[in-house]
Amino acid sequence: IKFNTKIWHPNISSQTGAICLNVLKSEWSPALTIRTALLSIQALLSDPEPDDPQDAEVAKMYKENYSLFIKTARFKYIFKILNTIYIYHKERKHTHTRSCFVDNVVTKRTSEQMDN
Repeated sequence: IKFNTKIWHPNISSQTGAICLNVLKSEWSPALTIRTALLSIQALLSDPEPDDPQDAEVAKMYKENYSLFIKTARFKYIFKILNTIYIYHKERKHTHTRSCFVDNVVTKRTSEQMDN
């Protein structure tokens, strides 16, 4: 299990989306269910473990400058998302309202997902 969407979290690789969670690695057992794995990930997201990081840079920021960590977590990937929307909009030469062009991006993504 890994994140496809970029996330800024000490226990998740900001590059690959790999999750540092014992239940998914060394403590994995066939008796564990998907529900258990998802609940464990949810708990990890709510309560990071910066002393056992997957991403040392993020963990260092979390421990040494928490306010910068929060700002980065909120805004680091917003620019990337907006840039993706802008490029899509520019390629399609849409002149519609913002809400319409967000709908088009959602439609495009859904179509791509259905093709896979």
